[in-house]
Amino acid sequence: MSQSNIATRHSYRPEIKVEIDGGDVTHLLGDRGSVRISKNLYAPTGEAQLIFPDMPLDGDSAYGQWEPFQPITISMRRWREGSASLEDFYVVFRGFLRSVGRNESIDGQGKPQRFVTVVAHDAGCLFLVERLHPWITFQNRGIPTKDGASTFLNEYLVGTELVSKAHPAGDFLWEVATITTDSMMTAAGYEFQKKFFVKRGTIIPATALSQEGPVWSLLDRYADRPWNEFFVREGEDNPELVFRPAPWFDMDGNPLPDFDDDVNADLRFFEIPMSNVVALNAHRDDAEMVNHVWVVPPQGAAIGYASSVANGMGVVNAETRAKYGDRIQIEETHLLPSQLSVMNNREAEQNEAQEGVKGWAEERQKWLIQAGEQTHNFERGSLTVKGYASYRVGDYFRLKRSAKSESLWWSAYVTQVVHDFQPFNRFLCTLHYIRSDQWVRRKNVQGAYWVERQRGIDVA
Repeated sequence: MSQSNIATRHSYRPEIKVEIDGGDVTHLLGDRGSVRISKNLYAPTGEAQLIFPDMPLDGDSAYGQWEPFQPITISMRRWREGSASLEDFYVVFRGFLRSVGRNESIDGQGKPQRFVTVVAHDAGCLFLVERLHPWITFQNRGIPTKDGASTFLNEYLVGTELVSKAHPAGDFLWEVATITTDSMMTAAGYEFQKKFFVKRGTIIPATALSQEGPVWSLLDRYADRPWNEFFVREGEDNPELVFRPAPWFDMDGNPLPDFDDDVNADLRFFEIPMSNVVALNAHRDDAEMVNHVWVVPPQGAAIGYASSVANGMGVVNAETRAKYGDRIQIEETHLLPSQLSVMNNREAEQNEAQEGVKGWAEERQKWLIQAGEQTHNFERGSLTVKGYASYRVGDYFRLKRSAKSESLWWSAYVTQVVHDFQPFNRFLCTLHYIRSDQWVRRKNVQGAYWVERQRGIDVA
């Protein structure tokens, strides 16, 4: 057979690189090691689990060389589709070792089995490690180190008489997040990159001064979910701290309020051909069905009650109420709408601020109604695909379901990503998603069951 008749095929060959405290330890994975990385949009920190066959490192087991809080970076890449060239390494995980273990056993053939297990967390773990408590503030007085979280809140803000003044939410959260973690980030050689897109909402520091517990509790509280998102993701050179309005669409494809061009530019919309899919699990249910919405503002139950009663409870759909029964969603907004504080003693400004809070609650209520409408028709589920390092939480994917009809291509929002890598064996990625429009799109395609099975040239 002539060379011209031989078809060229490119194999699927992923690669991984693991660095601990600046040293490349990828070779220690061998052909029996594995790496599993999981990141959830709504969890404070992502986690990496690594298993190494126990091999010598500098004359000792690797177990004796590594210790908690050493920095770790995990990068992955794969061959480009239809090409003989490699992609650049993409950082999938950057964080801190939290646990190092060694497991030893004897198998059924009497052979010793030894493995070193490592658990690491991304930079979000620092918000769980650093804690707020009055005793910390008291004991830190006079210590020649950078101020901790409680010292920052009680001395930095109070000392500059800013405790009762409303601050833009983004400014307050950025200062709390970076000042409280600066020493640990610096020790690891990291620096948070700011990706803040929330333009509205203020915080009065006085309302946060009584906070006790992990710094994450304060940050999560004033991020004001579900209207906003606050999470850590990996950037090219450093961890990125993201604070943005929830980038959701309603069932008609309209963006929810505050989802502007800047937020859209921060998103990635990646397409997945059906040929890359290993498993797909999708379902619809009534678990999140609501037909009444109640929003409670932060400045007292009286204001929240008056605001809600004046404008009704927000019936989403009378038909869903008749079919599914009365279901209520109660959310408390922790942000204020302006620089004016209802704590101000001036009566005119106080009245203006209270009216603003009422209007703010009404806007938040309308957002919930738009987000919750037809929520029982949105799909959620998981998609396991051929591994790509660039998949991340907080992005959208579009699955090219049918090679014949684009009408069956559907989109979903990614809330969790799990990378599963074993050298010379597998590289898979599982995407957990919400707010998928697959069911609605299928309703508009006649004979969808047969159309999705028609053979054709798959689109890469």
